[in-house]
Amino acid sequence: MSVMKSISLLSVLAVAAMFVACSEDTVVKTESFNYFNAKVRLVADKPLERLEVKRRVPNTENFNAQNLYVFDSMIFIYSVSAPESWWFTVLDIESGEEIGKIGRKGRGPNEFNYVYGTFIPVKQNGDIKSLMQVRTSEGKLANLLCNVTKSLQSGQGVYEREIDMPSSPLLWIDTKRMIGEIPPKSEYDNIPEEYKSMFGGIARNQVLRIMPQCFIYSLSEQRITKTYDQIYPQPAYLLPFDGYGKPISSTDQFAYMTNKAVNPSRGKLVLAGSLIPQINILDLKSGKMEAVRVEGLPLASNSESVSFYNDVQCDDKYIYALYQGPQISRFYRSYLESLPEKSYPYPELSDAEWKEKCGPNCQLHIFDWSGNLVARYELEGVANNLYLTNGRIFTHRRYSGAMLEYDLKME
Repeated sequence: MSVMKSISLLSVLAVAAMFVACSEDTVVKTESFNYFNAKVRLVADKPLERLEVKRRVPNTENFNAQNLYVFDSMIFIYSVSAPESWWFTVLDIESGEEIGKIGRKGRGPNEFNYVYGTFIPVKQNGDIKSLMQVRTSEGKLANLLCNVTKSLQSGQGVYEREIDMPSSPLLWIDTKRMIGEIPPKSEYDNIPEEYKSMFGGIARNQVLRIMPQCFIYSLSEQRITKTYDQIYPQPAYLLPFDGYGKPISSTDQFAYMTNKAVNPSRGKLVLAGSLIPQINILDLKSGKMEAVRVEGLPLASNSESVSFYNDVQCDDKYIYALYQGPQISRFYRSYLESLPEKSYPYPELSDAEWKEKCGPNCQLHIFDWSGNLVARYELEGVANNLYLTNGRIFTHRRYSGAMLEYDLKME
């Protein structure tokens, strides 16, 4: 198992706010339209069952966490506003007790002005290591390989090397290769004249031409060894986001952002749509991609407050996707706006309150590697993140910070 989310909640909310607001959620009416270069297959829905909480991990709600990462037996909590002089606090996943700190704040040796919340762990030669994207004391943006095991043992940051990737890293395939993504580009001058009139009031520097591009980076060769430039249809200026022919601008590019998970043994990359409820499965060897959507789900929404698949994980048998949906998105946004400022941790709502306000809670959609939906579970409340470690499933309750372990047994 090797997985990590590539979009944080803050990113999704900031992105969603940039979409054109509508009085009601607008669902794409053209089912034949495809947002990715893959033939979409509609798969049969499954009855919604309740997945019971096995336990609440102690102490996790006591941090104003922007991001959490789970690996092996540890929880890594990233908090920009933490008063301590460290960027990450490490907890034991069983007891919730603090194990140590990672990434000292400051301007001295092995101290960082800023850490961007990127924490991509891997086990190598018995040690847990992680790639961290940091701003050094000299102001340089760097991807550093941190030896987590030795850092926790010594109480000091142990950084083995800088990894000079051309763009932000996302996931480990193995200890020698990573998946990264080159961000989209905005171009106007190179767009054919007959299409420029489509863009109306869109500023020239907002016209999106080149979609994001995934790649494999070899650490031993220190270069990109394979690119996947056919995940998204090209050129981007021909793609309508809302299904009604509106051209894509640089704000609409976020409709194509996905949470990603990789399964090295199968050689597959999963891309779960945040604003488009679609599961894409990319074969890393052939570059071919398959896509599925669950029957009955909306195809997309241009509402400023809707998100769908918030996170995704996978193992050798299954793909686990955390589904939110439009009812929860709308209600929770208004709920947060009603709270006083600086009231973290936000009060939890009971399951009864959630159901009264917006129907079912967050859901866990489980697919096999053929793309078939094998189970659909209702979870407790609203979750921001999904974690899979050593065959165990965890979620992070949005804003309150509580981490829950679920009693999930998959054969």
